[in-house]
Amino acid sequence: MSRAVLTIALFLFAAAFVSAQTTVTGRLTGQDGKPMIEANVVLLAPTDVQDTVRTVRAAKNGDFSITVDSVGVWLLEFTGVGHEYRRTAFYFEKPGTIHVDVRLGTYHYPDNFNEVKVVGSFNDWDNASAYPMIRRSDGTYSLVVKTKADSVAYRLMNVVKGDLVEGTDADYYLYDGYWGYNSVLKPKNGEVNIIFDPSKLERSDKPSKVMFADSNSAEAKFAAIFDEMMNNEKNFMDYYRSYMASGKSMMEFHYDWSAVEQSIASRIAAEKNPLLKKELMFAYIELGALTAKLDTPLVRESLREISPRSHLWALMPIVSTVLRMAGESKSEQEAYIQAVIDENPSADVKAAVLAGEFVQAKQTGDAAAAAKYYNLIVERFANTRIGQAIKERFSPGAGPEVGSPVPSFSVVSMEDSAETISNESLKGRFYLMDFWATWCGPCVAEMPNLQKAYDTFKGDNFTILSLSLDRSKEDVVKFRETKWKMPWLNVFLGMDSQNKILKDFDVMSIPNPVLVDPTGRVIAAGDQLRGDELMKTLDKYLVK
Repeated sequence: MSRAVLTIALFLFAAAFVSAQTTVTGRLTGQDGKPMIEANVVLLAPTDVQDTVRTVRAAKNGDFSITVDSVGVWLLEFTGVGHEYRRTAFYFEKPGTIHVDVRLGTYHYPDNFNEVKVVGSFNDWDNASAYPMIRRSDGTYSLVVKTKADSVAYRLMNVVKGDLVEGTDADYYLYDGYWGYNSVLKPKNGEVNIIFDPSKLERSDKPSKVMFADSNSAEAKFAAIFDEMMNNEKNFMDYYRSYMASGKSMMEFHYDWSAVEQSIASRIAAEKNPLLKKELMFAYIELGALTAKLDTPLVRESLREISPRSHLWALMPIVSTVLRMAGESKSEQEAYIQAVIDENPSADVKAAVLAGEFVQAKQTGDAAAAAKYYNLIVERFANTRIGQAIKERFSPGAGPEVGSPVPSFSVVSMEDSAETISNESLKGRFYLMDFWATWCGPCVAEMPNLQKAYDTFKGDNFTILSLSLDRSKEDVVKFRETKWKMPWLNVFLGMDSQNKILKDFDVMSIPNPVLVDPTGRVIAAGDQLRGDELMKTLDKYLVK
């Protein structure tokens, strides 16, 4: 199962099955140890960090108290104006009270700002139509917005790389959940004059810090191991992005996990606390989901220790991936997955595991298995977020089933906006549809395979149609100019999950390849068209 599929349930969630409460208290401050203008502590909801179970506002002095309704694995997020959020994991074995103080680090600002823009309630938060600010002689930036509203909420673009952040000018700040803080101004005479003053930004190299009252407690050590897991993933993604920016061939991409693997393996052997030992094992197998080639015996040992009922699967429901890494037989995999469904206390874990199996079955054309997992999801877990998404968007018989006609589609070419590409216009030749994005590592890694296929079979009888799920057309244009030319048909779909073509093709993860024959019939999909399997599949159907 691809890394993109795993993102369905990447983050932590509560396993609410015991009626008991734990209270987390503490003080939340900025990098200087002082209270922030506005700060909040958030308890995240199952499988989706855009939703929350509970949010509490820190007091003016930074004090907070938040209750957790059950034992198990939970995720707390600490936020404050002008600072990066800090998210960490808690494992509560029994009800009680835990004290933890948190100091947040500031945003990382560039030395100089170029093309600062504003997005907000005045333009329906549309990034594409963000308003540019004017740089003034004193180094500040300004923008006048006319409005009939009684208040204007806004955020700044191009101030922090890859993110929208609150401004330095506000009558007050309003926390907007997952998206952070809005700066709010009251209009005067039908307009607001937004001022961005870089000199007012708090800058510091101090990292965020989570400080437990008892640093030797199991809770503190559990949180520290989780933080290491997140740091390992961050380091990998930073290296991957840097590698992509270098323009080097993805065929040569390699990340050296050896030091991390050896460190975790040695700590597993030395750890006496059963809970922490299992969490270290989970940290080890999680590396496998990030491309590391792991020691199979230790993966198997970890699988034996982390039972199907373990709360740890809430950290990342990568059950199927671990089973395959361990080299378990198909019957052993099915038995373990069934045990998760029967025994794990979290309905969200169960739904995530079943969703992964459903997607895998869809991609490999196993209609019977897809129907089985779909029915289990909608019958037993329809009240979960994943269950609702599966029920609303997918069905076992929908989409590009191998052997069935390709769903009808009509899209606009990136090369010529007057050119429409459809299933009808492509009829008469083989074509490979490739749903992808520049931000998707596995998608980019497939480019050499796509290029080889195109160079080998291109002509009147074969072409490729790449359909981008990027944030903007500019991302695709830049990628094709600097990384990979992609000299075949290209279309921009964007990130709208409600796009009809995504629904019709059941695109739940990317890369998502589909091969169509000259009659318009789907003849292969999923793993049959990835890696070395792509050329084998094309060789089966096409003759140069």
